[in-house]
Amino acid sequence: TAEQLLDEGPDTSLASALDHAIAWRAAATTIATTAGWAMTGPLITPRRASTTALVTTVGTQLGQTVMTSARDPLVLLAGFGSAAVLIGVVQTPGLSQLFGCTPLDPLALAIAGGTATAASIAAQVLPAAINAHR
Repeated sequence: TAEQLLDEGPDTSLASALDHAIAWRAAATTIATTAGWAMTGPLITPRRASTTALVTTVGTQLGQTVMTSARDPLVLLAGFGSAAVLIGVVQTPGLSQLFGCTPLDPLALAIAGGTATAASIAAQVLPAAINAHR
């Protein structure tokens, strides 16, 4: 929170605490993207699997941002609005191809959404759970 950052000062908040937060978010995004790509790879074309991985990556990053927003209405609006634009671009034939993607079927969308949601939650819950046991 902003209050914690002010109490800690820049040396603490921008040192190991920030490094740990970045590492957790990066790990969650990497695992979600790899899982989304691996789950769709055998089922559909390589281009659709790559598009699923892209949607998973961006979805995970947006999900993590929304979860750490402290319910700030502007962050929520920006996060959900960005997700809607992403899906709109990916699902619109022609526009999708312009960005090197291909429209996804419902299964691929469900995989991307599910893995992104699970990773966003894990990135928030796991560090707190681990720190609670220390």
